[in-house]
Amino acid sequence: MKPGEIYDLYFPFKTPIKPGQEMGKIRPALILAVSSSGTALALSLKITGTGPTSEYPYRIPIFFWRDANLDKPSYVELDTEMPIRIISRQYPRGELKPADFNNVLKEYRKYKLG
Repeated sequence: MKPGEIYDLYFPFKTPIKPGQEMGKIRPALILAVSSSGTALALSLKITGTGPTSEYPYRIPIFFWRDANLDKPSYVELDTEMPIRIISRQYPRGELKPADFNNVLKEYRKYKLG
């Protein structure tokens, strides 16, 4: 597992959860960073098919979504991050092109620094 790769991971939905609604779903996730040992923990960001809205303004487009093996035009949601345990037998779904990954990193830093 390395930064820039995309894996299918389970993401819980943001609260409030509506009655009868599932608690989350499996969706593509971008690996943003991996621990220095490469064996313990990674930070992933949710990928969604819906662009930015007033409710979800922190979505960055993936311009080369087909090259990343995504099914449709997609966006990285900067404010939905999740630490994950690295599983050695898990295979990536795809990988962002450097231009897309560098754009996400730039916007993520701006988002985190406020």
